[in-house]
Amino acid sequence: MIVKVSKSRICGNVVIPSSKSEMHRALICAALGDAAKTILGDLSGDDVLVTKRCLEALGSNITIKDNTIIVTPINRNIKEVSMNAESSGSTLRFMLCICAMLGITVNMDGSARLRERPLDDLIDTLSKNGITFSSTKLPFTMSGKVNTDKIEVSAKVSSQYATGLMLGAVALKQTTIISILAGIASKDYIKLTAKVMADAGVRIENRGQTYIIFPDRKPVSSIKVSGDWSSAAFFAVLGALNGNISLLGVDKTSTQGDKQIINIIRSAGGNIEYNKGVYTLSESKLHGITFDAKNYPDLVPVVSILLANAEGTSTITNVDRLKVKESDRLSETIKLLSQFGINSETDGSTLTIYGGKLVGGKEIVLPDDHRMAMSAAVAGVCLDEPTTLVNAECVSKSYPRFFEDLKSIGGNVDVLSV
Repeated sequence: MIVKVSKSRICGNVVIPSSKSEMHRALICAALGDAAKTILGDLSGDDVLVTKRCLEALGSNITIKDNTIIVTPINRNIKEVSMNAESSGSTLRFMLCICAMLGITVNMDGSARLRERPLDDLIDTLSKNGITFSSTKLPFTMSGKVNTDKIEVSAKVSSQYATGLMLGAVALKQTTIISILAGIASKDYIKLTAKVMADAGVRIENRGQTYIIFPDRKPVSSIKVSGDWSSAAFFAVLGALNGNISLLGVDKTSTQGDKQIINIIRSAGGNIEYNKGVYTLSESKLHGITFDAKNYPDLVPVVSILLANAEGTSTITNVDRLKVKESDRLSETIKLLSQFGINSETDGSTLTIYGGKLVGGKEIVLPDDHRMAMSAAVAGVCLDEPTTLVNAECVSKSYPRFFEDLKSIGGNVDVLSV
């Protein structure tokens, strides 16, 4: 899809879609329970639909009507399945852990990019505990059953390794102890996992970097999924750059780490009001800041657009993990800023951005990365000259209606080709 975005005056309310991270976890917890559950939220975005299909391959029946999702338990008699996680790293890691805990042989594959994304620490952990792999790279067959109730895992590369094991333990009829080794990446996602599990009726205790999952369950008929702070970040930044935007549906008390976007914008001088559960962001005079991205790597592309518009120099530390996302987001962010006329540089772990005046009038060929596409669009509607975005359909990974929502608040958006 080719989309042209042009100078716009932005004003209005945006209803933020349901959290992708919460929805993955809620679907899995519901499917691993003993009775049907209702999830309240909108199931949209390619990634969560991939998780839905994988759970259906395990025998769960998932039906969707408006913002209500009915999920029935998986079939525990299934011995072998074939799955394709497509481009979803979350789906891949979570499903491997679930099948390993249940002793289900899985023939797993994914997209070309997913085949490159890291799995080594997870494969190492599972291999030490009764699981065999036909290869250490996708596609492969994984077989066996985890043979212990006490598992240690490194989450230095990805918190999803720990999350996957925690979710897999939901299916078991025994107490399971997941101990996470030092150096956790994106630790807030693990806290989010524990919260969704508890919301689904799972009894879970956190003791430092150890989580204990108990077999007894509290009867819960429904799980509510809140708005997605990762998606809200794009409109929050846009509001601070150009206009007046209110974010509807996001929760101030959410355990989603990416709600940090509010503090980041505020620290850069952004105008933010909070009234009766609604954040409103308006055009602001911004200044450079230092931001530690260790626990918030998904925010880096759009925060880079924010800081490119700020006066002075900004630094974003702990950006090394961006290299193994849907694209090499570190290189792609530097490239995107350059296309908008902004200088930046990295030493591999720190990104330095020299704020200035962004320029449009370019055709930008996007990588297959939803967050890069939405970041480019945020910049584009703030510039004097139109910007053409090629491969813009990749927003469907997490936010299929992004361009519609942008247009609804005054964004000058033209779809040139589908």
